[in-house]
Amino acid sequence: MMRPGDLLCFHGRGPFSPLIRFWEHSEWSHVAIFGYQNGVPGYFESDSAKKGSTFTALCTEQPDAWIELNVDWTQENQQFAESLENQPYDWIDFIRCMVGLPARNRGYICSELAAAICRNDGAAEFPEDFLPTPAALIDFFVFSGHPLHRK
Repeated sequence: MMRPGDLLCFHGRGPFSPLIRFWEHSEWSHVAIFGYQNGVPGYFESDSAKKGSTFTALCTEQPDAWIELNVDWTQENQQFAESLENQPYDWIDFIRCMVGLPARNRGYICSELAAAICRNDGAAEFPEDFLPTPAALIDFFVFSGHPLHRK
């Protein structure tokens, strides 16, 4: 069962999903963080089609898998995640991350947003040179021993 703070994994739904999966040699192209907003289950994500970061109700789309992060999801974590809503999607960071360059942090791609929430909620301390692409973020947690649950 998913818990707030868990990392959600998607095969992708957008026109760039196949490109991301190909470039990263991964089955995954999108990530988000599970949570609730006003009692509604869903996820915090940054999506190019939605023009940035938002909360999406779980009834809209289900993840293909999730990773248990065992986070003690507090009101502070919730407020931090909500504070990242309405940030722009950063196409330049998308390209930079895909070619191995660090983000310039003028908005978020999905994995940058998820990594920011994970840093804040204590789920992870990433290496200084960590480039948070969807596959890198998933691999980081799976290789750290967190279980991946598929639908």
